[in-house]
Amino acid sequence: MARDLSFWKYEKEGVLNDEQVYTLLSDGEEVKGVEDVIKSVKAAFSDWEWQDEGFLQNNGKSIEIFTTKQFVRFDCTSLSNDEMNALTDIMSGYGCPLYDSAISTRFEL
Repeated sequence: MARDLSFWKYEKEGVLNDEQVYTLLSDGEEVKGVEDVIKSVKAAFSDWEWQDEGFLQNNGKSIEIFTTKQFVRFDCTSLSNDEMNALTDIMSGYGCPLYDSAISTRFEL
C-alpha cells in the first residue's frame, strides 16, 4: 500500500488553509520554513539500502523523500505503522506535525 506523509512548520499558526499549503508545497512553491531532516532519516533507517539521495528500500518496502527548503514528504510503499510512526517521530523532533493528504488533516503537536 502506498501512502504519503507530509510535514512542514508554520512561522505563525492559522495563516493559511492546510490543504492549500500542502498543494503549494507539493508543487515546489515556497510558503514558510522546514529544516533539513535527511540525516535523521538516514540514522533511523540505517539498515535500509539508499538507492540515491532521496530513495531507500528494504525487503520490498520503500521510502521516496521529496524535499524543498520548506517541505518534506515521504512517499511510503508497504511500510508498517511502526515504520511510518518513526518518520512522524523524527519530524515531530523538528516541530513539524504530520499532514495526512488522504483525509486533508494536519495533526498538531
